[in-house]
Amino acid sequence: MQQTRQLIDALKRCLRARGLAYRDVAEQLQLSEASVKRIFSRGTFSLERLESVCALVELRISDLCRIAEQQEGMTGQLSLEQESALARSPRLLRCFYRLLSGWDLARVARHHDLGRHEATRLAARLDRLGLVDCLPGGRIQVLTGQHIRWRRDGPLWRRYAEAVQKDFMADGFREEGGHLEFESGELSPGSLSLVQRKLGRLALEFRELVELDAGLDPEARRHVALLTGVKPWIYAPLFHGEPSLPDSP
Repeated sequence: MQQTRQLIDALKRCLRARGLAYRDVAEQLQLSEASVKRIFSRGTFSLERLESVCALVELRISDLCRIAEQQEGMTGQLSLEQESALARSPRLLRCFYRLLSGWDLARVARHHDLGRHEATRLAARLDRLGLVDCLPGGRIQVLTGQHIRWRRDGPLWRRYAEAVQKDFMADGFREEGGHLEFESGELSPGSLSLVQRKLGRLALEFRELVELDAGLDPEARRHVALLTGVKPWIYAPLFHGEPSLPDSP
C-alpha cells in the first residue's frame, strides 16, 4: 500500500506540474470528477486507468515509477565532503551535473571532449563519494534526488555564486525563451509574506517540471535557469540625495 501511495503522490505532482486538474483526468477516463477524486483518495487505480492518466501527462508507467523512486529515500542535500570535492574539481562537477540530468557516460565524454579513460575515472570518483553507483555495462545510477539544495554558505556556493549571478544577468534575457520581470513598490508585512509563499510555490513547480521531463531524451531538453527573489530594497540614488540625472534640454 505504501508503494501505491508513493505512485499516486508522484502522479499528483506530475498532473500539477502540467497544469492539469481532476476534471482533466475525469475527461480522460470518461468518469465524473467525484469518481476520480475517490480513486485518487483510495488508491484504487486499475492498470488500464493508470496507464491512461500517465498518457495524459506524457509518461509511461515506468517513468512514473522512476519519479516515485527518486522521491523516496534520496537526499536533497549533499554532505560537506561531497560538496567540497565538487567545488575543487570543475570537471567532476560538470560530469555529475550531466549525469544528474539523465545523460549517459558516453554522451558526457563526447560533449565535454573527454577520453573514455578520463570519463570512467570521473565516474569512479563520483562512485567513491557516494553520488552515483557504477553498474555493469557502463551504466550509471545517480544516488541523489533530482533537485539538490546547495548549502547557502557551502564551498560550491562560495566559489560559484557571484560568477553565476553575474553571468546569468549579463545578456539581458534577450535569448529566445528568456523572460525578465522587475517590480518595485510598498507592501505590508502580510502582502510580502504572500509574495514569498508564491515564489516558493513557483520554485517547487519548476522542480516538479524538471523531474517530469527528466525521462525525455536529452536532445528534447535544454537547460533553463530560474532565479527568483524578493527582499526589502530601494534604489538609493532615487531617494537618498545621490546626484540625479541631468534634465533633458
